[in-house]
Amino acid sequence: MTNYARFFLYGFIILIFIAAFVIFNSMVAGIKLEIAFVSVFLTIVLLVSGIVMEYLAVLIFFLLITLFKVAPPSVTFSGFFSQGFWLIFSGAIIGAAIKQSGLGIKFSALLMRFCQGPYVAIVSGMVLFGIFMAFIMPSAMGRVMLMMPILLEFTEKSGFKEGTKARTGVILAGVLGTYIAGFTILPSNLPNIILMGAMGTVYHLTPSYLQYFILHFPVLGLVKLVLLIAVITKLFGQNSTPEMIASQKPVSTDSTLLAKEKRLIFYLAALIFIWVTDYIPPAWAALIVAIICLLPIIGLLNHRTFMKQYHLAPLIYVAGIIGLSAVVNYTGLGNILANKLFAVTSLVPGNTAKNFMTLSLVSTGIGLVTTLPGVPAIMSPLATHIAKMSHLSLTTVLMTQVIGFSTLIFPYQAPPIIVAMRLSNIPVKQATLVCLIMAALTILLLFPTDFLWWKMLGWL
Repeated sequence: MTNYARFFLYGFIILIFIAAFVIFNSMVAGIKLEIAFVSVFLTIVLLVSGIVMEYLAVLIFFLLITLFKVAPPSVTFSGFFSQGFWLIFSGAIIGAAIKQSGLGIKFSALLMRFCQGPYVAIVSGMVLFGIFMAFIMPSAMGRVMLMMPILLEFTEKSGFKEGTKARTGVILAGVLGTYIAGFTILPSNLPNIILMGAMGTVYHLTPSYLQYFILHFPVLGLVKLVLLIAVITKLFGQNSTPEMIASQKPVSTDSTLLAKEKRLIFYLAALIFIWVTDYIPPAWAALIVAIICLLPIIGLLNHRTFMKQYHLAPLIYVAGIIGLSAVVNYTGLGNILANKLFAVTSLVPGNTAKNFMTLSLVSTGIGLVTTLPGVPAIMSPLATHIAKMSHLSLTTVLMTQVIGFSTLIFPYQAPPIIVAMRLSNIPVKQATLVCLIMAALTILLLFPTDFLWWKMLGWL
């Protein structure tokens, strides 16, 4: 980086600080709240712009919050104690075991049997693979960590070279496919689980799996995934020439499983069974399997090789994003932002269409500051007040949050997406472009479509 570039970078960061202070000073008083707002604002700008690496933006956030004592360390660094953190760590070990054991090659060969032909067919196959994983595994981070070695092996065997747009599109189709589908399947993404927990604890409401699925999957799942296939094919399929597709390597016909592959399949089957039955929290179940994979004799992974190959950056990033959300909740920034947004947009009693769109947009906006899991944490306690203002039922108000937190605008809002980008060496800006286009299509097309779907089901 040249001296001029450094000067511009530091000047840009200073301007962000000044702008953030000016903006927030007009909203509330209190130096700690202002520092919290500036820290969150700066971190988000750094993450979105890509001026620095994600882990460095997170470290800056940790420093500011700790240095100015905005929140206690137990809140600021809560991400390191979260299940999400340990799920990523465990998933990395399990993913490495899948790759080193050779099982990833077997899985990718199976995928290649069904995902051949034109680029749109391959992208569609990856999305279907993601949907299938969303139904059988309750954690988006766990799904991504298990899917990545298979997707990487698939792209390599299919002739999609690293750095090409075609490879980027295939991987994004699988990762975004499973993440988008997960929002519409009750236990499959973290925001869903937080929402259900809040509904049960605060309001004693428990929607059924089928009720939730019917309300959200047809539009926010199925239609949105069709749009995702179209967007990815348009953006990345042009680089997929007929020669590239034709150069796909033959699918391996050797389906014989080695002893270590059979052991790993048993471990994975046991892990998925525990996840599905919810007998043990997902992170701790994954950690058990990860430890088994590293043990001598019964293990599958050389721990020295793993420690050399694994990087700490994804762990620091995820811990930082979880900590950011915790600081926003602790300081009350989320409630302040929600109230300001409602004051600007306003709810009109009896105007169902306007209120539906307002709630959906406010939830989407909250997700930009708190990240997606923070939306139900902020919005759920306000639901009773919102229901009175809008004349909508309490359950309807609570369910509109799903529309908001399923609208991903920037990758930093979803740690599984960032982790997948790091593991596949795909620039975050590529995922950002897809997310921005999908968010625009969702707001312009799917919000109105979802309104009509809810009306038809009698929710509005």
